[in-house]
Amino acid sequence: MSKKQMIVALIGRANVGKSSLFNRFSDKKKAIVYDIPGVTRDRKYATISIDGYLLKLIDTPGLEEQKEMSTLDHSSRQFSIANQMMQQAVKAMEEADIICFIIDGKNGLHADDFLFAERIRKYNKPCLLVVNKCEAISKINQDYYSMSGLSSLEPIVISAIHGIGIDDLKSALVILIQNIIESGWRQEDQAFCDDIEKNGENIKIAIVGRPNSGKSTFVNSILSEARVLVSPQAGSTREAIDVLFEYKGRTLELIDTPGLRKKHLIHDQLEKLSVGDAIHNINFAHVVVLLLDAQGATEQQDLTIAEYAIRNGRSVVLVINKWDLVRDRSVYQKALQKRLDGTIDIKNLEAIFISALHKSNIEQVLQKVLVAYECWNTKISTSKLNEWLISAIKKHALPTQKGSGRVRIKYITQTKIRPPTFKLFANNPENVPDSYQRYLKNSLCQAFGLNNIPVRFILVKSHNPYV
Repeated sequence: MSKKQMIVALIGRANVGKSSLFNRFSDKKKAIVYDIPGVTRDRKYATISIDGYLLKLIDTPGLEEQKEMSTLDHSSRQFSIANQMMQQAVKAMEEADIICFIIDGKNGLHADDFLFAERIRKYNKPCLLVVNKCEAISKINQDYYSMSGLSSLEPIVISAIHGIGIDDLKSALVILIQNIIESGWRQEDQAFCDDIEKNGENIKIAIVGRPNSGKSTFVNSILSEARVLVSPQAGSTREAIDVLFEYKGRTLELIDTPGLRKKHLIHDQLEKLSVGDAIHNINFAHVVVLLLDAQGATEQQDLTIAEYAIRNGRSVVLVINKWDLVRDRSVYQKALQKRLDGTIDIKNLEAIFISALHKSNIEQVLQKVLVAYECWNTKISTSKLNEWLISAIKKHALPTQKGSGRVRIKYITQTKIRPPTFKLFANNPENVPDSYQRYLKNSLCQAFGLNNIPVRFILVKSHNPYV
């Protein structure tokens, strides 16, 4: 039987262990787990395989009561974090083929569990009742069976943290999957892994910046939907959210990351986990989109983020958001260029000025991302490199240094990509000045169009045939 990608949504109140179960199922632990309600605020997806079936698993925010929202006016409700979290969970239930309703076996049933069970019943979809946090419980309370009408199977007792009962849960999922297929379910979309084989690797794009610079609004503008939670309150994004997006025949993986503040300002443990999540995604991104808020001056923290990405070999696209709110644009641009000159070790790092809210210049950012990705993967032949080297040295000879003898750079070759790394052979590499290395690097970038990416030079001593 061919693998078909059904969607399984993990639904339940806040802090019942949905993210722990999500991490237990997925190969890579992608969800932050912390012992306070409301850590997960957006939908997170992972592709998993159970008994030969390829499934798309959704981790969702905790379902919350709507009492407090009924007192809000319309504009406040639009930006209410609780309301947006509920909409994320509702969207997941609408997408799902199977719903796993998770309740807390340690603290017992809550009145809201019955309310949310009624909401789930309205979708009339196959459902599993999962009782979590049962590592110290040999037999669950009979009260849980009062909710068993949700499912054709008995409540499944698990401990997501300790891995207890996970095999039982997988077996129950397989039974539902087989029942759905036998009832005539069809899925035309190919599996996620087939898409990768067809279109090449996904281009991972980490969208980073200080809190409240508009990263989530930027992602939603690209997708033309409210995919990730947006709030005027800084720090509303608590963990990285990755979304697949097709653009010009390529699959882009947009990664909305938590805001990065200065290290000495971070005291809360949850924020430390969020920052670690953002740093992790910078380390594994192909392109880093650094988003700056045009309403404020470019701070050292912005440059620190850029420098970190460059040190880790990531290509960088600089984006200035909220450009529609800037009055004296020429003054801002001059101040920005002055701030960047001599601090960012990337050739031709030109800023793109956008308004994520009004979707202006979004296309320009995506085009720049594709160009940066191609540059990052550039491989230049040795013959072309040495033709350039002879020309560059002829144009600007290496300065002589007293008492060090004549220094000659004899040969260059590219040793790796991502980022492009070049090895230069010289008779006395230790005597090549940093200024001359910068000249060669800038000349190389200009000659081969290596913009928005870090380029690495390694100087080594050339072999002396007479020794």
